[in-house]
Amino acid sequence: MNDLPSLLTAIATGDRQAVTAALDAVPSLVTARLARPDEFFLEQCQAQLYEGDTALHAAAFAYDVSLARDLLIRGASLTARNRRGAEPLHAAANGVPGSAN
Repeated sequence: MNDLPSLLTAIATGDRQAVTAALDAVPSLVTARLARPDEFFLEQCQAQLYEGDTALHAAAFAYDVSLARDLLIRGASLTARNRRGAEPLHAAANGVPGSAN
């Protein structure tokens, strides 16, 4: 896996081994931003991904605190904005308290 959409899907499915392997193999995925033609719906998190979304946005949608910390250590931007202006914190605030998504 060396493309951002595959990484975002692995994050959503909780495949931490694949995520770590991808980030180790292609460190630029940490700060990569989704392109407009690659926008898609992340079924596992019930979240629409938009141009500009990052791996940190996906970790936030997935409520994966451990991965979010790892991404920040690796250089992810906490203030990365997608085309709608949403930052990873906005993604973390989506959903219903206590739900999986």
